[in-house]
Amino acid sequence: MGDLNYRVDESFELVTRLIEEKKHVSILAWDQLTDQRKKRHVFQGFDEAKITFPPTYKFKTGTNTLDEVKKRIPSWCDRVLFAGDISVVEGSYTSHQEILLSDHKPVSVKFNSTLNIGALRQNTRRRSLVQAEDLSTVHKRVTKTMTDVKDQVSERVKSLYGSMSKKFF
Repeated sequence: MGDLNYRVDESFELVTRLIEEKKHVSILAWDQLTDQRKKRHVFQGFDEAKITFPPTYKFKTGTNTLDEVKKRIPSWCDRVLFAGDISVVEGSYTSHQEILLSDHKPVSVKFNSTLNIGALRQNTRRRSLVQAEDLSTVHKRVTKTMTDVKDQVSERVKSLYGSMSKKFF
């Protein structure tokens, strides 16, 4: 997750026109990260949810207005890639246009994940742990771990985006 700095290979004029016409999804045809992933040059084994939101970069800081002064091509620099046995909550991959503290718009996504106790039992190293604890204890540990991760992410977002982030947590 982060500012991966991949850009769009097309003119500023065409990209901004397509954004104004609400046809931003068509811009993905020129997205460098999508192209490099299709060619298997980068992030092999990672997935990304379907992008349905407008580009997240380059805005005038403090606004939702594209920065036309530097003519930097609007792009999806901010991305969430993931790997593993998780799935995306349908429609949850989004940008937060209401956050105005940067020339980027932060993105977020919600995931579903399951704990496969059978797979844990097959792993010899983990077998004794699962057998020694009942499923309730395992569930409590996993829940605490997920809560700790959420708290860490929340604190990081708050440190980056200040009070604007409070309504998301």
